[in-house]
Amino acid sequence: MSVGAKYRTRLKVRIGKGLTTSETSLQAKFDGREVTVKSAIEDQPLEEASWLVMSSGGFAKESNAIEYGERLRSVAHLAGLCTLVGVDGRTTGDDRTTSHISPAGEEWLRSLGALQADEKVVDDVHGLTVLPDGDNIRIFSGVGTGHVTHDSREFVLAIEETATKGVSHEVEHAIHMLNQAQINESHLAKVVLTISSIEALSGKNEGWRPAQREIIDRATAWVHAEFTESESVREVTAAMRRIHQLSLRQQTKRLLERYNLMAWWKDWEDVYGRRSRLFHGGANREHGEVTKLASDAMKVCARIVLSIAKRQGAVLPTAAHVHFGVT
Repeated sequence: MSVGAKYRTRLKVRIGKGLTTSETSLQAKFDGREVTVKSAIEDQPLEEASWLVMSSGGFAKESNAIEYGERLRSVAHLAGLCTLVGVDGRTTGDDRTTSHISPAGEEWLRSLGALQADEKVVDDVHGLTVLPDGDNIRIFSGVGTGHVTHDSREFVLAIEETATKGVSHEVEHAIHMLNQAQINESHLAKVVLTISSIEALSGKNEGWRPAQREIIDRATAWVHAEFTESESVREVTAAMRRIHQLSLRQQTKRLLERYNLMAWWKDWEDVYGRRSRLFHGGANREHGEVTKLASDAMKVCARIVLSIAKRQGAVLPTAAHVHFGVT
């Protein structure tokens, strides 16, 4: 590539709902640049799309295009969550090639007239890729179509309003999990994925505090002193010494305390208790009950995740308040 050549960033995402418009492309302004939003299928109306391509060009350096693309991916995930569209653009380092044309395949396409002499074929990637910024790039892909649609104006506005500076990797992962839940058609899977978003935030297990560890040590010593040495006593004390991790309930409580979000503790306990009964017996698995749990879990978990994102520096779109009451 010649000196001074330009680059284009391309982000391909899967969405849970198409955008309610018969237009084939939309324009959004993000971080001072124009972003084109199109279906991954050429000339397909956005209301029929199940895959979107967001692209922006004019970068002098490849590294600049990559950096911008990563910010766009982060914002697209947050916008997808807040607007209920659901966006899956993979995560950093996990981009997946979905379509590849070999050199022999290129020649075959040229022989059919489907590819001109000056055109270059590049891989279709689910996630982020950087391309030469020109009209001679071709990407061949096969994707499905969606049926349920969502307000296109709200989605574009959310991209323009959102900023994710300062958001941790754990929070970005949690946002990605919630988007996966919105896209998934199984309500049981939605329950698992939404609860997992909180596990992603609570994953760095701090373990017991020193005072709590002392209580465990004293309790272990008391059992030894109080009961006659036996195999049963040894098994009990060995188990007590192995206590080093907090339960998800305890981890989540610490998480909410740390971010001053204890107002949602009871809501979290409610959905987590219903989830436990659902998977461990004693709960009604009728479709309506599972659907209600999936909806309630999404509201609670999204409120927690979005509030933490905001406290870390994210600028949330208006849709976060509209759909989740987070401002």
